[in-house]
Amino acid sequence: MTLKYQSQTYQTDLHPMSIATGDFNRDSIIDLAITNFESHTVSVLLGNRNGTFQIQQILSTGNGSGPQKVVTTDFDNDSFLDLAVTLSIEKRIVIYFGTSETNLFHSPPYNFSYYAYRYPPDLIEVSDLNLDGFVDLIVTQNANMTNIPKKLICFLNDGSGCQFKIANYFQYYFEDTENIIDIVIGDFNKDGIGNSDPYTGLTRTGMTNEYPSKMIKGRFNDDQSDDVAVISFRLNTLQIQFGFGQGNFFTQIYLTDIYPTSMAVINFNKDGIDDLAILHCNGTVSVFLALKIGILDRHYLSFSNYTTTNGKCAQSLKVIDLNQDGRDDVVFVDPEMNVIRLLLGSPCDE
Repeated sequence: MTLKYQSQTYQTDLHPMSIATGDFNRDSIIDLAITNFESHTVSVLLGNRNGTFQIQQILSTGNGSGPQKVVTTDFDNDSFLDLAVTLSIEKRIVIYFGTSETNLFHSPPYNFSYYAYRYPPDLIEVSDLNLDGFVDLIVTQNANMTNIPKKLICFLNDGSGCQFKIANYFQYYFEDTENIIDIVIGDFNKDGIGNSDPYTGLTRTGMTNEYPSKMIKGRFNDDQSDDVAVISFRLNTLQIQFGFGQGNFFTQIYLTDIYPTSMAVINFNKDGIDDLAILHCNGTVSVFLALKIGILDRHYLSFSNYTTTNGKCAQSLKVIDLNQDGRDDVVFVDPEMNVIRLLLGSPCDE
């Protein structure tokens, strides 16, 4: 398999930042939702079966709101996907509830009662943390002050999608010299309860050897344990933390191309072991192939098509089969040109 950049791009609003993928209109085709920070909107692009997308539909988040992160899940169990969006300027979270195949989302959105109004929500993830059948919210708060502890807060969903309560046993405070850079959720202590352990990546001020910028979960060997991959934008490195139970890990470090910004698990060679697709600031996508014995092929594959020029890095890489051909495809945002870019998985002989 190889990845081929598509010449066609798809317009968003101003300064796209984050992508969520899902079947929003229930036609069994992948659609996209993108936050646009400078225009204070969310773009929804409905997918076509051949891996192309329709013209964006716009959801307003309100003037001066600053939408940043977006995740999708079915909060109210009505079989329609919903969108949760962090508004960094207004310091709140909104939820757009899915309504139908034609209207897509209810607007204006539901105003989620995010209680820490002094500081904006930063990262957002979803998982059924207490295993009650309802999807919960995990939110981080990084105050830009050295004397304020950083927080990871879990909000438990009562099933309506409109009522969440803070779980005291799922609330964590971190040192004021740390920033939470990402969250992954898995069964890291191998107690058989999957997707219930939040794992945070921290960056510490004053440290010279650790500058993590993105973290994901995967299985990069054949031991059936959840592993963690971490990239460093400043050090141009990929760190694989192989899990072996009780929350313990051993680490391997690899060099990447310059300025990695995002990554995702990709099934590149279909050997049952997760591989890694890494996006770089200039739009290059690198693929690291994982081996069953627990090492990555250092001769990684690189796919490049264009170069950014004004300092706005390509970001928010997602891997999913867009054209239903059984191969993984890649999508990411280009905030310089305000577009979505695609790489489609193709046979090597094409």
